[in-house]
Amino acid sequence: MQYNRPSRDLEYLIGISNLPTYIYIIYSVIENIVLILATTANLGNDALFLNITLHVCGQVNILRIRFIKFDVTSPRICDRFNELIQRHHYVIMLARELADLINFILLIELFIISILLCIMGNDALFLNIILHVCGQANILKIRFINFDVTSPQIYDRFNKLIQRHRYVIMLARKLADLMSFVLLIELFIISILLCIVGFQLIFALKVNDTVMIGKSSIVLSGVLTQLTLYSFIGNYLKSEMEEIGLSIYQSAWYSFPRKLIKSVIFILMQTKSPVALQAGNFIVVNLSTYVSILKTSFSYLSVLRIMLGV
Repeated sequence: MQYNRPSRDLEYLIGISNLPTYIYIIYSVIENIVLILATTANLGNDALFLNITLHVCGQVNILRIRFIKFDVTSPRICDRFNELIQRHHYVIMLARELADLINFILLIELFIISILLCIMGNDALFLNIILHVCGQANILKIRFINFDVTSPQIYDRFNKLIQRHRYVIMLARKLADLMSFVLLIELFIISILLCIVGFQLIFALKVNDTVMIGKSSIVLSGVLTQLTLYSFIGNYLKSEMEEIGLSIYQSAWYSFPRKLIKSVIFILMQTKSPVALQAGNFIVVNLSTYVSILKTSFSYLSVLRIMLGV
């Protein structure tokens, strides 16, 4: 069987891909230099803007002191005061030019910072609310364990604990329903990013691209941290809701009146199906899901590593 001869462009591309090793080393060094320069330039812009603004503020402060200490008894009072007016006019002009120059840059900076705060703020808010619900469940668990059957008004006190238990369950279910779709999107994006960035990391290891290895490692660390956070919080919520039922066994339930034992049975029945975070109402977000996602992603990356021969 005869195969068609590749075109000249394809031969040219194949020839480029087989460049000597020193070309890749030079390319890696240039990328490192560009990365350092870009980082220094970004930090340098902020530092330059800060220094110029502080310089203008210092000029304003000096001018204010000269106005306060202006001597009306010295000669040439008009000339000296006109110099201060001209200095004031110059400082105002300098401040306005600086404000006009940095106006658009500040708008972009504030827009980017707002987006980053919203993304990070959502995770932080979600984390704090889940920890609050878990804290309420933990307090309820301690109250069930330390329930005193010898004190008066035993029925009223136990009914308050039951109502508190219902409130914590309702709060946890509302939170789980609210975050269901968001968690589904987050898990989908995290899974895709793990595969794409992992492939990028493997390819960077093959060509010995130090810059790309560093970038891919940082992105992978951030994605894995976010996935770990969601999985840990989901597992923690489920375990806290289950331990409410275990706290009943640790209490003096055998000393309860017969009427209270019926209520204890209903509490145990509710704790058999604890509230859990679910992505799309069908994927339970816990440590088992975390391990499953990691297994699937690393299996995919292992196949790619073998194919690329890394």
